[in-house]
Amino acid sequence: MQSSTLALSVIALILFFLSGCGKEEVPGGGGNGNGNKTITLEVTDTPIHFPAEGGSKEITVTTNAKSWNVTSSKTWCTVSKETSHFTVTAAENKAFTPPEKAIVTVTAEGTTQKVTIEVTQDAAVEPAEAFIKPVTDKVIMNYQGGVNGIGIESNVTGWSCRSDQSWCSAEKISDEGIYITVDESWTGNIPRQALVTLYGNEGDSLASITVYQDPLPELFLFSPVGNTNI
Repeated sequence: MQSSTLALSVIALILFFLSGCGKEEVPGGGGNGNGNKTITLEVTDTPIHFPAEGGSKEITVTTNAKSWNVTSSKTWCTVSKETSHFTVTAAENKAFTPPEKAIVTVTAEGTTQKVTIEVTQDAAVEPAEAFIKPVTDKVIMNYQGGVNGIGIESNVTGWSCRSDQSWCSAEKISDEGIYITVDESWTGNIPRQALVTLYGNEGDSLASITVYQDPLPELFLFSPVGNTNI
């Protein structure tokens, strides 16, 4: 009788432990413990460095969020988003100094978590010889004249400019640009022209801009009486 009672007690004890194990939470199965899914966000290949010529780099995004977004802090560095990746593109850097570092930021819906990527770029390589390069070698003014700003690229800091005509003047406003001014109206019947020359530190001519001023337009295309074509 005692052995039967002992056997029943052992069986009851075993059933008690088994029922307790059936209600045990599976480790990691409840997310963060309150029923909410933990948002994950990862990207590949950071940081990014481009040569002066620029280029593009594709970055893969791994996340369980419903949506994600990407932005860049600088205009020289742009981003374009696709379904599971984005492309970082750097424009050509023509300056002889590197651009200010850009920060690409990736964010995901449902979390304040974010990933940042530093993007840098090389400076343009300075040529062995001095050079001055205006953005255009020709300027056209109307018969009334005016002012035209011209951008300049150069590895010479002490360059100067001068016009060969009194009706056209050239003024250096910085190492990166000049103003060309025509302050006279032109009453001739054909365009007139002036030459603005840009000189290096040694006084040698390194570039030039031809300035044209158009003549007064023909206003009277028809007779003042009727529509007879003159």
